[in-house]
Amino acid sequence: MTETLGGTILNALCRHRRYFLVFVGLLGGVLLMTGVGFLVIAPGTPAYTINVLNAVGLSVFLLVFGGLTVYCYRTDRRYA
Repeated sequence: MTETLGGTILNALCRHRRYFLVFVGLLGGVLLMTGVGFLVIAPGTPAYTINVLNAVGLSVFLLVFGGLTVYCYRTDRRYA
């Protein structure tokens, strides 16, 4: 069976899907701590700007790895 490059990459990533749960949990925890930062950092300061950029970056990573985790667990393939 001929497999596409995207399928090959997904298969390689899904072999490590058990680690994605830990990574997604850690990302969620750090994102929660970033949210607490919004409560204590004054808006308009450089620290607030860095906190916003941190929250955006963490959110993107959480969406990507969360989606990949859901995809890997929903596909009922056995990965070597």
